[in-house]
Amino acid sequence: MNLNADLAVALEGLGLSMPEAGEWTPIQLAVPGTSSADLLDLGSSLHTDRDGRFFSLETPVGGFDESADAASVVLMLATESRQTFRYRGAGVSVTVEQDVILAIHHWVLPSISPADFRELVLQHGEGAASLIERVHALSAALPGVLSRLS
Repeated sequence: MNLNADLAVALEGLGLSMPEAGEWTPIQLAVPGTSSADLLDLGSSLHTDRDGRFFSLETPVGGFDESADAASVVLMLATESRQTFRYRGAGVSVTVEQDVILAIHHWVLPSISPADFRELVLQHGEGAASLIERVHALSAALPGVLSRLS
């Protein structure tokens, strides 16, 4: 099988449909404190590339203004994710056009089993939840620089 076929099987096992190539599709994630059967909507999305060679999971975790303070905080979050793996392997990215901080995982291997996909979704959900908590704490200390997403 190829990655798209593997991903389609894994998504079907979670009751989800395969996104169109190159499109973002909402996906509900299991998060800490819930059973693996419970799914919460964190605003997460799954994106496949046009060639079916990789996919990404991303979850918005907070907002930011366009100040130098915000840039420093986003850089700090990215550095934390790299140095400590505190966000369960999730990286930190931003959408500059929307001023949103994202938790992101990329899958670049040529295949994935349904069990590995479920584990990746779980790890991403836990990492996103940790990043949301971190952004909430920082937004209380830096009002106007970082914000919670509703």
